[in-house]
Amino acid sequence: MVTINRILPQLRIWLLALLVVSCQADLVDAPDQSLSKGGSETEITATQDAELQAGGPGAVPQVCFRRLLGRVTALVTPLNGGTLSIQSSRLVIPPYAVVAPTLVTWELRVESPEDLTEPLNRIYEFWPDGLVFLVPITLDVSFTDAGLGGRDPNQYRCYYYNELSQSWEPQPTTVDVANRRFVVTLNHFSRYAFGR
Repeated sequence: MVTINRILPQLRIWLLALLVVSCQADLVDAPDQSLSKGGSETEITATQDAELQAGGPGAVPQVCFRRLLGRVTALVTPLNGGTLSIQSSRLVIPPYAVVAPTLVTWELRVESPEDLTEPLNRIYEFWPDGLVFLVPITLDVSFTDAGLGGRDPNQYRCYYYNELSQSWEPQPTTVDVANRRFVVTLNHFSRYAFGR
């Protein structure tokens, strides 16, 4: 006769494996949406995804450290620039920021950045990695999309991860309390996050 004490460890392993597979499916199967508009810019809108659900006491340990909230791709041109949107946040690339038509991608995911003081559990990653702009671009993020919650927005700023020094470096960040948004000036593509 099999006892519950012998089955329980195996059941936990199966549940953890199931959670890992579920997390990987979230990252791989998230939709890419592209929509071209006439006029001076290309607008892309990503579908919203549910937030990570917190487990209660006795819940299976959380093994999904990343969850894709949105991914968008657009062709940005020197003459028109472009705008990419995920949820209610936007990346605005003005005209003459690139020297040639460039396919750019923005990915927003729930992930806790390592080595960043009190991060807001969101990673903003842009490709092609290392792309440098001729004029500054703007990342406009709502407090809700940033995962601010009830924290004081004036305590937070945007950082980019410097691969060479392996450290987070602050970026010029404006806190627009009236409109509940962070406005960040960027000059290159990399991995970004908000922290203190």
